[in-house]
Amino acid sequence: MKILAPLSLMLVPLCADAAIYRWVDSDGVLHFSDQKPNRPDVEEVEVKPANVVPTDPAPSSGAANPVAGGAAKSPSAKAPPRYRSLQIVSPGNDEAVRANDGVVNVRCTLQPALGVAAGHEIRVVIDGRQITGLKSCGTTLTQLIRGTHAIQVQVVDSLGKVLISSPTHSFHVLKTSRL
Repeated sequence: MKILAPLSLMLVPLCADAAIYRWVDSDGVLHFSDQKPNRPDVEEVEVKPANVVPTDPAPSSGAANPVAGGAAKSPSAKAPPRYRSLQIVSPGNDEAVRANDGVVNVRCTLQPALGVAAGHEIRVVIDGRQITGLKSCGTTLTQLIRGTHAIQVQVVDSLGKVLISSPTHSFHVLKTSRL
């Protein structure tokens, strides 16, 4: 009898549209049923709707996705790329660069290509300063002074979150002495 109550509770979701009744017999055993017994101490149990988590349906031909708040995804929309590698090609790590005018070209490689459609950008961090909004893996740095500089390249999303970053390189700007 004690196992009957938990088993009957497991059946509650199956009969959610039907009424559920509860009563205690003369031995003190709690009973549940979907059929109303002929007893004066029977109570109808209020059954709340079951918690249901929808599964992500298989992509269909442009149908709305209920999980995504009803927004339909266009068939041509692609997921943003997952970047595998980002490396600074130039200047090389610990490289001495002759730049009397203070101009140094930075080049990098990114695999796969930058997801511009997803709002991704290249950010160059040089000596702690950020150069943002780049759409390609290369830029020209100007007004660099003589000495050692630290550089890193990052891919960021539209919120500024870093998706991948290169190792930090050091390079040295050499200028002709005025003496």
